[in-house]
Amino acid sequence: MVGIDLAKPYLAFVKRFRAYNDLVLCDIRKPPFRKKALDIVLAMEVLEHLPKKDGIAFIGEVKKVAKERIVLTTPNGYYAQAALSGIETERHLSGWTVSELKKFGFNVKGFGFRFFRSTKISYIYHLLGNLFTPVSYLIPEFAGFLVAYLDVKG
Repeated sequence: MVGIDLAKPYLAFVKRFRAYNDLVLCDIRKPPFRKKALDIVLAMEVLEHLPKKDGIAFIGEVKKVAKERIVLTTPNGYYAQAALSGIETERHLSGWTVSELKKFGFNVKGFGFRFFRSTKISYIYHLLGNLFTPVSYLIPEFAGFLVAYLDVKG
């Protein structure tokens, strides 16, 4: 398992847990991997941190380096978030929809409930979102967050 990030503090944090075989400090828009080098690419909460144009380029790059499957997670639509703890790359720069991800060939499912998504940390929001997940799984347009997956074999 290879973890990549542009923020050194995040790589230092995960290094302590030895969860990855290797860690790479790089810009995800230009992953340093040869064609079909990775069995599965898992990009959790990445797309929204890129401008739309760069997110589209990133999807193209992961399609090149993935051998079997790509899995992406992202908020459903634009969800404002500023830089966190002085790490500018935490800022959300774009929003992604079910229809956009489907245009790239992804199957899309949802979790949480978009209308209960809040910047307030509230157990009620989380509870309601979780209760509505079966609905948003089937109708991802209602979801707070999206899981998009694409098999690239062949």
